[in-house]
Formats: sequence, structure tokens, C-alpha cells
Amino acid sequence: MAEVKIWPRGQNETGGILLMPMKKNIPKGHPEWSLVKCPICGQECWRPMSRQELRQKKMQAACTECGLEIESRRNQP
Repeated sequence: MAEVKIWPRGQNETGGILLMPMKKNIPKGHPEWSLVKCPICGQECWRPMSRQELRQKKMQAACTECGLEIESRRNQP
């Protein structure tokens, strides 16, 4: 199994993948979160920021499962 490192995003960092919490893991999201479908697998997940914020930070969004899968493949030798 590949090792994936996760750390808090720096204020000036751009790019990367936003790991959206999955509804199956967090059935009742925070009031400010939007319920959306993962663009990769279609599972329901919570988007904790607006689309505009994602564009400004040049981020992609994916559910936690898809995001971790992408990162683990990216870090394979």
C-alpha cells in the first residue's frame, strides 16, 4: 500500500485536491456545506467551500475515497 501524506493547507497554497467529506460517513453536514456528487464516482459528499473559492485556489474536488486513490497512484514509483 502506498503512503499518502495529508497536512493542513497553507494560506497561500494553490492546486491540489479538496477531499470532500462523504455523506455516508457524515450524514448531517455543517450548515454552510453544500451537498454535491463526486465528479469522479458520483457518491454524495459535502463541499465545504464555494466553487468560486475552488477556482481561486486552483483546486479540484473529489470525495475522500477518490481523492486518496488519485494521490496514492500519483505517489507510486
